[in-house]
Amino acid sequence: MSKSDSLAEHQQALLSYLQDMLTESTDALQSNDKLPVSADEDWKLSPFQALLIDVQGLQLAIPEQQLQSIQLKPKLSVKMENNKPDWLIGSKQQLQIVDTGKIILPSEYQEKQNNSDFIIVISEGKWALDCNKINKVITLSPGLVKWRQQAGNRPWLAGTILEHKCGILNVNALIEQLEVETRNL
Repeated sequence: MSKSDSLAEHQQALLSYLQDMLTESTDALQSNDKLPVSADEDWKLSPFQALLIDVQGLQLAIPEQQLQSIQLKPKLSVKMENNKPDWLIGSKQQLQIVDTGKIILPSEYQEKQNNSDFIIVISEGKWALDCNKINKVITLSPGLVKWRQQAGNRPWLAGTILEHKCGILNVNALIEQLEVETRNL
């Protein structure tokens, strides 16, 4: 298989995965008129800004209220530990850097080599998500977002934005997932 065929196949797989996310069962999605929100998620009730990023070809939106900073990905010297999750690619001081693709993409859609250039720092500087590209900041109206009622099999997905063909990252759920998976390390 040629390199261009492989790239086309990877792009088609990502398109299929994105389409699956965007057309998820309406039982799990709802508009914001009945949206239950916690105190730390009241930003969902009015227009908000989100940073669009690219993770191995998949576009995600991170609400501005849930990100701390954007940095160039540091050079990492990773000690391979037997009990270290494969998505934990390294650390810089107290910051744990995550291979975002390994968390959010099914294994058949993941790139073999991590070629990310940036990290997005979340969770008060404890976690950073790697990404391939920083796209832009957009303002979103909650009425245009299909919010999830239940976590389902993608707890990190807060909702989808059909207009931008992307998912909104549920940072709190993602952090909880990372914390649970690293608790006993």
